[in-house]
Amino acid sequence: MFGTHSIARLVLLVFIVLLLSQCTPAPLHKDAGLKDMKFSAGLKPKDFPKEIARLEKIAKTHPDVSVQARAHLQLAMLFLDYRNPAVNYLRALRELEAYISLDPEGGRADEVQTWRALLNKIELLTKENNVIKEENQKMKGIIENMKSLDIQLEQKRKKY
Repeated sequence: MFGTHSIARLVLLVFIVLLLSQCTPAPLHKDAGLKDMKFSAGLKPKDFPKEIARLEKIAKTHPDVSVQARAHLQLAMLFLDYRNPAVNYLRALRELEAYISLDPEGGRADEVQTWRALLNKIELLTKENNVIKEENQKMKGIIENMKSLDIQLEQKRKKY
């Protein structure tokens, strides 16, 4: 029913399909040691400093700008990660801005712009919070001075 030529073609076709099914496009450069965005899911809190240092090196020294951009994006996500013992929103914003400058097309993505807006708001609120903390400390000092003056005034009243 089937000739040897037809069977050989069928086997070759199956072999090619199997080979091609293994060839999926890699989202990142393997030579750079970059991983996909869910890579931090397996990180333990103690692993964050080492991973951050590794990505910082890639972001500074890799010759491919797209790899540098991706490293900056991953750094931003690491600085935001709730498991990171040294969460740093300001640094995450700087890394995200570096990513946007290196990859303007990717930087226009809705998700990236949402993160940027949130981080800008966090930076603004952090500055406002610091101003309020300073004012609060000044007020505490004024209250302490007033208490001291009140005690002194009460002591003078008792003398007279």
